[in-house]
Amino acid sequence: MVDLDDGDQILKIVGVVLVVALVVAVGVLALNFDPPEDDPAPGGNWSIDRVNDTHVQITRTDGEPIPADQMQLAIDGVQRNVDWTDPVVPGASVTITANEGVRVRVVWAGERGNRATLESWRV
Repeated sequence: MVDLDDGDQILKIVGVVLVVALVVAVGVLALNFDPPEDDPAPGGNWSIDRVNDTHVQITRTDGEPIPADQMQLAIDGVQRNVDWTDPVVPGASVTITANEGVRVRVVWAGERGNRATLESWRV
């Protein structure tokens, strides 16, 4: 005769082992989860002035200092290399080539990969 109680006991043990393994796996994942740190975009204001038909000057008018390596300029979506003073403080300015009708954006790129448009103009 076959004793059905032995099969039920094995199934119970396998079920308990699977539940314990699942709980341990979820616990390990939860403990190793590293949420992104707060990396807010810097505040402040910017101004833009046309220098001539082909150039504009962008000036930081107020706000806290921003590391120059976190600052980018984009002209119609194309990133331009700009030599900002480090750090970029109120009064800092750069002059770039920007024909009439293009979109100029001041972009911040944070340390953790966050990006934000700080200011945008159609010149």
